[in-house]
Amino acid sequence: MLVRLLRNVKMVKLTITTLETIKTTNEAATETGTEEVSSAELIRAIIEVEEAGADVFSEQIQIKTEIFVEKASKTFTKLSVSQIEQVESTRMGCVAVQDMIEESIKKEKEKIETETGKTVDEAEFEFIEEQVGTDEFIVDMVSLQRNKDAVVTGIEALTIIIKQFTVESVSTVEITCVSFISLAEELFDLIKANDEAVQEKSADVLKKVSSKVTGCSEENKNTIATLKTSFSRGRQGTQGI
Repeated sequence: MLVRLLRNVKMVKLTITTLETIKTTNEAATETGTEEVSSAELIRAIIEVEEAGADVFSEQIQIKTEIFVEKASKTFTKLSVSQIEQVESTRMGCVAVQDMIEESIKKEKEKIETETGKTVDEAEFEFIEEQVGTDEFIVDMVSLQRNKDAVVTGIEALTIIIKQFTVESVSTVEITCVSFISLAEELFDLIKANDEAVQEKSADVLKKVSSKVTGCSEENKNTIATLKTSFSRGRQGTQGI
């Protein structure tokens, strides 16, 4: 659980920084109709981040933050006064969530130190590029948590894409169905291989879920449905982590 808490607090801090940037960026924002993201779409992403923060242990914090940050990186329609108030309200809420997560991290560290008799170095529970010199149980814990979060990302992304089969996306950014399937398959293969690259690939997938998927044949749709089933089975294998 410490692994996820450390990642979640990192994402919450990123959300806070991004929300502060939005307020500044909005001063120069326009309503020419050429913006990449509508103000309503951006606010929806902000609200979803806020909702995800209701559970400090949830992997949804990572998923929703990635989606929000991707939208915020694009040009967006100028926000209204009430929408700016929503941005500030969410920022303040995220500050409170950060405090709660940091308190939970403290408790988890104390729990692990009591069980293992070792002092916890937070850096060892974050992304591990080189496993040499790191306790095996820490490596296993990080790998399992990393894979579980990647599985949840896959399910979330595929669910969003499947919704587009009945409700067409209004996004002006497009990705072909074949390209998205390829990304999802690559992520699933990395999970099965317990490859540390799942984090980077998860981020790639999340950056595409807000895009309009084009050219989906019935075969493509069946493939996506099958992929979601595969990810769901993978999640069952990581329960309890």
